[in-house]
Amino acid sequence: MRKMVLLFVLLISLTSFSSFAQYIGDKNWPDIRFGKIKNEVITTGDILSNPRLTDMKGVWTVKSFTITFLPKGHDMYGPYSTKGSALTADEIAIIKKLKGTTGKIIIDDIKASGEDGAIRSLVTIVLNYDY
Repeated sequence: MRKMVLLFVLLISLTSFSSFAQYIGDKNWPDIRFGKIKNEVITTGDILSNPRLTDMKGVWTVKSFTITFLPKGHDMYGPYSTKGSALTADEIAIIKKLKGTTGKIIIDDIKASGEDGAIRSLVTIVLNYDY
């Protein structure tokens, strides 16, 4: 049993240095948001005041994304595919309809280009909104 535990610990320590290990803390990783809103809970007014996904570090440019609106107790809106970093007029109209509700906004399939110009897929963003 002791040999199995040692073997397990050895395997875990080896994989932490392999290419499969997650690297956290890359200072060039994007910080994508609507405006300068840092919170995970935002208001529809926050989004309407700056309806564009931007990188707070100024390195990444959003090329496209998909957005879905999940108001609590109502039907889902979306998913909507968007080219560029700004919400479309239709998406802004939906956000205006959501005023007075609470729910989630899911932004996924985010494509952005970094310093080298290569387009990469970014992680999904889930925001809680409160009127």
